Amino acid sequence: MGFEKAGEAYFSQDGLNQRQLTNNCALNWAAYWHPNGRWIAYTTSIHGHHAYEIYIMDIETKKECRVTDNSNFDGLPSFSLDEKKMLWTSKRNENTCHVYMADFIEENFEKELRNE
Repeated sequence: MGFEKAGEAYFSQDGLNQRQLTNNCALNWAAYWHPNGRWIAYTTSIHGHHAYEIYIMDIETKKECRVTDNSNFDGLPSFSLDEKKMLWTSKRNENTCHVYMADFIEENFEKELRNE
């Protein structure tokens, strides 16, 4: 399970042995596991509380990459059960939030993390 504690993202497979994933002095929350168990997506305020963004992390290496880049809110990530889509909520204008969906191509994230 993924959860937030003192503003940082943690995970625990059994609910007892907790492992801290983030350490960036930002609010990190709304963690959601990819169905294959390798990736975890979460919402972070690392770019400011006016522009929450979604990051994804390889939980084995703890390498992470930014998924969204919006001047307003992007958050509450989730994945489809078939592992092929990522969904999230986005506020693209001042008045409304909408649900967005994009292909989740694991190889693209692997390549991005190798190039860091």
